[in-house]
Amino acid sequence: LRGMQILSGYEDGLFKPDALITREEFAVMVSKGFNLKMYDNELPTFSDVPPGKWSYEYVEKAKDFLTGYYPYGGSPYFQPELYTTREDVAVTLVRALNLPMSQMDIDSVFIDSDQISYQLKDYIATAVDAGLIVGYSTGEFKPQSPITRAEVAVLINKALKQSNHLQEFSLSVDMPLEKKSPYLVIKGDTHKDAVVKVNGQEISTLLGNFSVLHELSEGEKIYTFEVTAEMPDGRIKSYFQEVTYDIPDDFFTVHMNDSSKDDTMMASGFIDNFENDFIVSIDGKRIYIGNDGYWEKNLDLKQGENTFVFLMIDYLGRKHEVVKTVTFKPEASVLTVHVVPEQSLDRVFVLSGYIDEYHDNSVLSVNNGLVRISGNGLFTKEIVLEPGINIITVAYTNEYNMLTTKEYHILYETISSVIELNEPPMISSDKTFMMNFEVVGEKGSNVVTYLNNQLLSEKRTVRTGFKESLVYQELLVYKEGLNEFIVTANHADGRSTSRKFTVEFIPLEPEIQLTSMGYEGDQQFIRFSVEDQYNSDLTAYYGDVEIRATSSQKHSDNKYMHYYKIEYEEDINEFTVINHYGKQSTYSFNE
Repeated sequence: LRGMQILSGYEDGLFKPDALITREEFAVMVSKGFNLKMYDNELPTFSDVPPGKWSYEYVEKAKDFLTGYYPYGGSPYFQPELYTTREDVAVTLVRALNLPMSQMDIDSVFIDSDQISYQLKDYIATAVDAGLIVGYSTGEFKPQSPITRAEVAVLINKALKQSNHLQEFSLSVDMPLEKKSPYLVIKGDTHKDAVVKVNGQEISTLLGNFSVLHELSEGEKIYTFEVTAEMPDGRIKSYFQEVTYDIPDDFFTVHMNDSSKDDTMMASGFIDNFENDFIVSIDGKRIYIGNDGYWEKNLDLKQGENTFVFLMIDYLGRKHEVVKTVTFKPEASVLTVHVVPEQSLDRVFVLSGYIDEYHDNSVLSVNNGLVRISGNGLFTKEIVLEPGINIITVAYTNEYNMLTTKEYHILYETISSVIELNEPPMISSDKTFMMNFEVVGEKGSNVVTYLNNQLLSEKRTVRTGFKESLVYQELLVYKEGLNEFIVTANHADGRSTSRKFTVEFIPLEPEIQLTSMGYEGDQQFIRFSVEDQYNSDLTAYYGDVEIRATSSQKHSDNKYMHYYKIEYEEDINEFTVINHYGKQSTYSFNE
């Protein structure tokens, strides 16, 4: 009985077999031994066993078998703390076993039968006749004598054997921990008289053996199963197990990134051993599948987490579900601003740029003023600068309310004067250079310009907005060696701006070209052409004799050509030319 949790000992490890047992303690043993169930009573049966009492549940379970006291016109009472008598135990066991009443004459069996409660004599006779309880060797039954713990253990053990409560009862269940297909077979064995249920649904058994097919219809997840077996006497065995339904990765695959910076994402997948009867859907919308089992679908994303349920139904009608979560984290748009100078001499500055991936509901502002954006994302904004440092803040808010800002500082100074030159090269072989330049100032600033302290007159004046440009054109003539030039612009208020540059003039040697040699009569003549860049004042020698050019002319590229006709003499071997700068060239006949 201890193994069936019907009896228990004390904390000190003793059973105390000779200790007497109370009526409520006996009620606990009966309710546990016969697996009695609780009735839904609104009111307690016995007035002295209220719901708050520790034994209330057990007394209520066994109330139909226990003896109680039912006074006429009064409330029933149980007297739970009184010791249980032999009479109480015999009556309870007969009622629990539902035995038919015996015809035994109990008065002829025991000499103290007059001490048996009159209304309980038939129960005592039945108990004795069934062998549940016996009398003493003195011929007495002692119905009102308290009973010990050991005696109650013996009597309940006899009763349970008669009711088959002690026959062997077990439950064995066989089911896998993991499934890769949606159908699960649950099988096992138990007592042939037991009723078997799976998750509360009764299933059929054959001599205690059972097998049932269960569909995992809710897709991939962990399923919990409870298998119970209940004997006719109320005893129950239970078995719990979790089964994980997980489709193999290579059967139905779904490919998606877990995060995105764009508001759309391509989902794709593959079905192994594809059949035309397969169906794939995303959130209830069917997706086209190619002949090779490949499919793809472009999905719209909302900001934050997006959960998509991909459902594949195979040709057997089985469902395979894959859940994917994608986080859409939009980034601030790319705001490109064209070059912004750190310093400006113009009062009006045009800011321009463009927006990457522009949307109609986006907002662009410059210094908190709204700016129109064209359809291709371009924008311009005219800004009037104030003297000093101007702070320009460009702010763009995209359709996801993501803000991009850029800040620029432009130093605007009122124009004193700016000299813009097309400067000549630092080293030149040309004698002259036409220099065009501008002196830029504010309108009405009365600028006076000098070149090497020589007053210049402007060629024209150009006025634009707040700016005035004086345009000059001056011919620079170099002397051999270093030439220094200083352009100075003076304002009426005393401000002055200068530009200085240096040019080194290195003259070129004249170039001699033998053009022909021939005879005129008996005389042989030589003809030379000499190219010189600077002027026609050349000195030529044939040997030691100075000769003059037969003709000279100026070409369109400001170069001079000189032509010589010389009577050839065999003992004279050189022709020499010297230009204005003393640069000479010699033609040697020996070469």
